[in-house]
Amino acid sequence: MGIFDVIKKSILGASFESKLMKSISAPIFIKEFNKKSKNILNLKELLNNSADQIVKSKIDNELNLQKYVQEGFSKV
Repeated sequence: MGIFDVIKKSILGASFESKLMKSISAPIFIKEFNKKSKNILNLKELLNNSADQIVKSKIDNELNLQKYVQEGFSKV
């Protein structure tokens, strides 16, 4: 245990960390987050305007990847 830990415990008490962790009941967002990504909207538009099946499948794959990325961002 370092000197700062000893000072912190003597000033704040031994259970400060446990009180802090119990007080967090919901996610706290520091960065604003928009679930409707511009990339996803653009890919959907490209998918609807494309006629070539090979291009459509590549766009669809990228669209699915972007959806997974957005899902991950929403959980962070």
